[in-house]
Amino acid sequence: NGFAYIATDIAGVVIIDVSDPANPLFRSNYLTSLDCKDLVASGDYVYAASSWTGLVVINVANPDDPYLETTLDLNGSAAHYIDSQNDYLYVLGNGIGDRNLYIVDITTPSNPVIYGSFPGYPKACDVSGEYAYQCDILLGFQSLDISDTTNIREVSTLKLLNPTDVMVEDNYAYVSDSGDLIKVIQLW
Repeated sequence: NGFAYIATDIAGVVIIDVSDPANPLFRSNYLTSLDCKDLVASGDYVYAASSWTGLVVINVANPDDPYLETTLDLNGSAAHYIDSQNDYLYVLGNGIGDRNLYIVDITTPSNPVIYGSFPGYPKACDVSGEYAYQCDILLGFQSLDISDTTNIREVSTLKLLNPTDVMVEDNYAYVSDSGDLIKVIQLW
């Protein structure tokens, strides 16, 4: 759509006009809280992970005047990571509430609904098809079956020391750890 959305610690969600990539222009920002950790954009909405609020839904139909559509409490938890696929968000909780992977239905952006959750200490997640691949800081690398959004099942766990991020491409997961190493894991 010609816009880039940036998650920031202080300015919240920043909207940049990138229709001319050689000359990006600041358009506006929306202060979600003091600590916006991650975001995904879909259509006229930006879904932001907030350390204070949980999930924040921002209407960006008018990029010069974004406004709060709604928020979603994650059982008292902050949010620090978001992935998306189709009409679902995969939000990782962090903090004093539940530290879970939450599956959130965004069919109606003004009324997001938690469909399911999976307990743990998730640091990062990548969703591909009917599986979520999650880095859990205590357990390692997990494969989760998310085909039934209300009943997430653990398929396998590979013990890794403090995995920090994951990216899935084709048949492989690329997992980084706190020691700046990358492990390549064949999925099937």
